[in-house]
Amino acid sequence: MNLIRLIMTMGVAVGMPAAALAHGNVPIQEDPCTRSVRASTVHYSTYQERDGKMEQFCQEVPHAGPALLVVDIVDKDLREQALGVRVEARDAQGMTKTLLEVPAQAYPHGVIEMETRLDQPGRYAVSLFVPGDPDKLGQFEMMVETANYNKLIQQIVTYAVVALFALWLGIKVKNKYVARRNRGRGDAAAKP
Repeated sequence: MNLIRLIMTMGVAVGMPAAALAHGNVPIQEDPCTRSVRASTVHYSTYQERDGKMEQFCQEVPHAGPALLVVDIVDKDLREQALGVRVEARDAQGMTKTLLEVPAQAYPHGVIEMETRLDQPGRYAVSLFVPGDPDKLGQFEMMVETANYNKLIQQIVTYAVVALFALWLGIKVKNKYVARRNRGRGDAAAKP
């Protein structure tokens, strides 16, 4: 019975790292799609249609093609300011190409929606700006059909640590079971 409980606990532990990395169901301050822009909060999302339904992505967009980019301006102060939005593609040399630029305007409802095409695998950026100000207010980078090797390595290391812990725990349990069984045999052999 204890072995079954141990196996169930390990199953939950192996699933937990993936759940902890999942997008959504977290406070906005912890959401990986959230950025601070001049003491205000902005949330970025990319939506793509897959199998007839819209899927939401953050920094990693799995497929090139049509996309709906959404910027949610959470704080009311920033909604009253005229903001422009620029979507850029970046090539391997770091050169940028503007794909879409939305003229500056106030967004009293706090939602900026842009339809565009992210046609090539690679890096893209969505930038908020104020007309006449050379500095970008905020920038959100995306990778389309590109592996995030840092995240991949982090996941591999996490699963390797969990697997090594499970192996170590399994060996400990097995050794304890074998020792208990051998002790029981030794006690039975010692009785006349």
